[in-house]
Amino acid sequence: MSQMEENILKVIYTYSINQKLPDKQFIEQLVEIILKDRSLKEYIKELVFMPNPKEKLNFIATMGYGAITKRIYIYQENLYIVLKKEMKELNLNKIEAMFYANFRTAQMLLHEIEHAIQEKQMDKLPFNINKYDIETQLFRIYKYDTEESKKLMNHLATSKNPVYQKKLAEKRTLYKTFYAYDPLERLAQLHSLTIVKKMITPLQRQLPNLYKIEMYNLFEESLSGYEPTFFEIKSPTLEHLKGLQYLEKLKDLEIYSNNNKTLISNILNQYSLQTRLDLGLPLTKREYHELKRTLNSIKILN
Repeated sequence: MSQMEENILKVIYTYSINQKLPDKQFIEQLVEIILKDRSLKEYIKELVFMPNPKEKLNFIATMGYGAITKRIYIYQENLYIVLKKEMKELNLNKIEAMFYANFRTAQMLLHEIEHAIQEKQMDKLPFNINKYDIETQLFRIYKYDTEESKKLMNHLATSKNPVYQKKLAEKRTLYKTFYAYDPLERLAQLHSLTIVKKMITPLQRQLPNLYKIEMYNLFEESLSGYEPTFFEIKSPTLEHLKGLQYLEKLKDLEIYSNNNKTLISNILNQYSLQTRLDLGLPLTKREYHELKRTLNSIKILN
């Protein structure tokens, strides 16, 4: 466990043992610990506690990161709604419920900070293209997408041209439509869940149910977005690239083909199962169904 993770765990442990739900001070302490460790002050300028968003989404927004504003937004009312709902559904004992709420809040916060880390990675992409490095190529693609959004925002700041408004509205619609397939969201979720699992591991004897929950969540997340059809298991990342019309931007890679079957076959042959799961790349039917059976065999609560 890293020093950052130890320091986060100390805060979580203190709050949980004292049966305190995460509050403003809890979140501020965690942000301070993480920013210091990850050198992210250029990418996170401010922590803002906000009323619940008015915009209708297909999920309850608890936190968010603004790549343009460099802010982390906390919707505290929604956060408590989600925590209380999940604690009730899991039916944990009182002390495990407190630990769950505080670990869960830390995970949500780590998820948003992962987006700031992604922005930092995008700013430091190597100039030369490695024809086999698909993760870096994905970052190049989404850096381009972010830059396009920034340009539109800048244009709208100086002009109310309806053309720019329409383009930005279209981008927002695409974002909402394909959100569940977004590989950057996937990476942020997997990385944040992995950190939480590491922090819970030393406490697994005291909190056995919580440890199993985090194991299950991490496993479940690795399969999220995959959709079985009669012919194939749809890859969330390829679906996202298709939806945003960015699939051809993989053409710099050795595996690229404009024939979908060939592209999938090339990816299956080139990358390990773990890499494909991390990045939301294609799985074989056998791989998917074996992983699904394993997931379904995990018993969360004793």
